[in-house]
Amino acid sequence: MLYATWSAPVNASLETIWNHLLDKMENPHKYIPYEVEFYKVWEKYPDGGILREIKTSEMHMKERTYVNKEEGSVTFHLVDHPIFTGTIANKVTSPEVHKSGPVPIVTYTIDLKPSSNTAEQHPDAKWFIEAAKPKKIQGAVMQLKSILEGENTNNQAPVPSALRPPATTTAGSSGEMSNLVRQLFKAGESMNIDNFVKFYANDGLYQFSNFPIVYGPQGIREASGEFIKTVEKVIHHIKNMWEIGEDTVVCEMEVTYIRFDGKVFTLPCCDTILIKGGKIQELRIYMDISPVFAA
Repeated sequence: MLYATWSAPVNASLETIWNHLLDKMENPHKYIPYEVEFYKVWEKYPDGGILREIKTSEMHMKERTYVNKEEGSVTFHLVDHPIFTGTIANKVTSPEVHKSGPVPIVTYTIDLKPSSNTAEQHPDAKWFIEAAKPKKIQGAVMQLKSILEGENTNNQAPVPSALRPPATTTAGSSGEMSNLVRQLFKAGESMNIDNFVKFYANDGLYQFSNFPIVYGPQGIREASGEFIKTVEKVIHHIKNMWEIGEDTVVCEMEVTYIRFDGKVFTLPCCDTILIKGGKIQELRIYMDISPVFAA
């Protein structure tokens, strides 16, 4: 049996969170750190649920989703899966019901049963086994929390013009460069170096904290190899993003690192990104990463 659950408070309205759970049901590619190779909604039902099929390089499954707004739940039931039966549930609970304080609680739960005694040895079981690990489901919840609280930040009072960089767009803008940077971060969150380096020019510069500068996709692969042996999950919480001129993006954020030993670190960070020809020409990451490597 594969079972895991994780909850986190989210600083957003109940309705905003609910709308994102519905959007996540119909547009999973916006929320998961994998490239979606195939996605199709086969049927829609009166309760608001759907029958969907999704395939990435890591997994392939068909799900019948059930929507219950009164309970705040969107539940995905595996359909005709050769290895597992069961559900993956996303739920939002109001503060009054959960008695958690002033903000709602988001909970993800995976509850799967192998269809045979040897199911978990099947190669296609790997994604489900990994997804049911507590640190993985924690990362999934924190990913949605980051998206929701990033939008909430956008609704705050604007920064005074005297303190704002010129010719900018704020976090959540639809600028092409900002969208490219968001895709870059999403690729980094997949913890697959090949997903990440495809965004860089062949001579692109990469500077991470106080580590030596490296160049190009191969240099980034070599520099990142040891790092991903230490960190199991990375989540970017974007606070503000500015497009400056025609080729530069500045991104202010916090980054959460979850180590393989379960320790979690959320660190302030500011990136400057130079973009040319639709590729990252320079990425300079300004942060103190040393806590992640401390005992």
